[in-house]
Amino acid sequence: MKYEKFTSWLETAYMVCFMVGVRSVRCLKMLVRFTRLLWVPIAHSFRRLWNGLVRRHLRALYAEHHAQGWRKMSRTVCNLLLPITASLLLVVTIQYWTGAEFALALSYNGTSIGYIADEGVYADAATIVRDSVINADESFVVEQAPTMHVEVLKADTLLQSQEVSNRILQAVDDELFSGVGLFVDGVFRGALRTRTQLDEVMNSVLSKHKTPLDDGVGFLHQVQLAEGIYPLSALTTLESITECLKTLTVKTMRNLEYTETVR
Repeated sequence: MKYEKFTSWLETAYMVCFMVGVRSVRCLKMLVRFTRLLWVPIAHSFRRLWNGLVRRHLRALYAEHHAQGWRKMSRTVCNLLLPITASLLLVVTIQYWTGAEFALALSYNGTSIGYIADEGVYADAATIVRDSVINADESFVVEQAPTMHVEVLKADTLLQSQEVSNRILQAVDDELFSGVGLFVDGVFRGALRTRTQLDEVMNSVLSKHKTPLDDGVGFLHQVQLAEGIYPLSALTTLESITECLKTLTVKTMRNLEYTETVR
């Protein structure tokens, strides 16, 4: 019984393999026939193209060389190569300019800043610069129309607004300085390079009004010190700041103690 089942299974497997093999051979023959039918016209077309464009000219060159010499043959070679060279140059040029990426090259105050995507990047950077500078005397002005022209983007990457603002501040570094400004009742009175100088002058002026009975002294006005970036024209001398502080009203503070008896 087991032998008959094995024999039956073996016959079935043989038939399956036979049918698969037959089908595979037929498909392979059809593929070869289809490839041959497809390749013959293509090969024939390439043969005609070769005979028409290259082989015919080579034969003409050879015949002309024997019949008329090198001078006429060189002219024929030029007539053949010049159109081919021009076509290659046209293809290379189109490919180069098609793949090129363009950007705006930005220059500020005669200094090259870099490449930006559009004018909106500079507008945002100019706003950042204005906010970064304490333009108390309104002497610092950001250019509204810097030098910009279209160029092919090179190895440099496109700059963002924050990077452009930093480079603009570097470009006008000789027009700005980092310091501390004095504001009295909201009015700008001048700026010094270091806060230490301004603190020493304020303490010196206040100390002249302090007596041993006073617990503290201060200005009656609203005096504010603001550290940041100022235009160079806002820089004031130490003597000018001192004279300004001397004109301010000084208030003294005392702590009085008294005893009250509660009944």
